[in-house]
Amino acid sequence: MPYPTELALRSVERGLVPDPLVRIGIRRLLKARLAQMRAGATDEAADLAFAFLHEMREAALAPLPEKANEQHYEVPAAFFGEVLGAHRKYSCGYWPEGVKTLAAAEAAALDLTCARAGLADGQDVLELGCGWGSLTLWMATQYPGSRITALSNSHSQRAHIEAEAERRGLTNVRVLTCDINVFDTATAWCRSRCSSTCATGRRLSPTWRAGCATTGASSCTSSPTAARRTPSSSAMRATG
Repeated sequence: MPYPTELALRSVERGLVPDPLVRIGIRRLLKARLAQMRAGATDEAADLAFAFLHEMREAALAPLPEKANEQHYEVPAAFFGEVLGAHRKYSCGYWPEGVKTLAAAEAAALDLTCARAGLADGQDVLELGCGWGSLTLWMATQYPGSRITALSNSHSQRAHIEAEAERRGLTNVRVLTCDINVFDTATAWCRSRCSSTCATGRRLSPTWRAGCATTGASSCTSSPTAARRTPSSSAMRATG
């Protein structure tokens, strides 16, 4: 990476560059990237697209999970109580007309996610990447007859969710601490959710699919093939 580019990135990461300039830089980079993609011949563009898809299929589901833990997942839960809303929703809120507070925006987003997932009481639900438990605890509360299993790579997140579930009297929550790259399960799920596919606007909800999926042999395995097997397994097809 050229030194000027590296210096600029470091300045942005340290918060030394005003947001309007950051947005201008992002737009210029995106414009240059699009021009590069469109400039090549059709065959070359197709080759680039196939190469990208191949790279994504071969890549780990979650690159460098230990860095995520080091940087923010293992930060004390009390810190996030100061900077997130009442539900500690880690991604985004939903602000339809009439919603005026962060807590209400979190609740609106959680409610919409469950509605789009077609959740119903009595289901077995798997959440891959549960953060600080906003959706896990919401589902357990709204659907008391359902059994909610949440997967996190963070011990502090698990401790917080379990403590909150106990405080609220929820007995239908189970939290697993595991790296998603090696996670495998033989359990059948009525709904599965992957937290990495969250977007705003009309596609606010994370991607869900129905279908009671089954795969694998163990809850959390150290098998080096698990990360390659999981994307093509029926459990990951259920998450989208």
